[in-house]
Amino acid sequence: MVKRKLSSESLIKIGMVVLFLFYAWTAGAGVDASSPSGEGGYQLVKVAGGDTVWSIAARAAGEKDDIRNIVVAIKKANNLDNNVQIQPGQLLKVPVKR
Repeated sequence: MVKRKLSSESLIKIGMVVLFLFYAWTAGAGVDASSPSGEGGYQLVKVAGGDTVWSIAARAAGEKDDIRNIVVAIKKANNLDNNVQIQPGQLLKVPVKR
């Protein structure tokens, strides 16, 4: 088996590609839980029977809002993980625009 050394030019190119891919991946994630629907506060919403985080987010979303961002913000504001079931009567903080 023949071992080859990479030239410094090749290492620089590889490093730049890796940095570009990392930047593209993080910048293109598209999920911003800190401000899902613009600057604003939260409103308390009482969970009804049959509600899901997605259905609550859909009601809170405006025409141009991405529901996924609102779902993430609701989960973050209420310390919910992906496995938590919400219950009727439970109060959730839901982001609102001001």
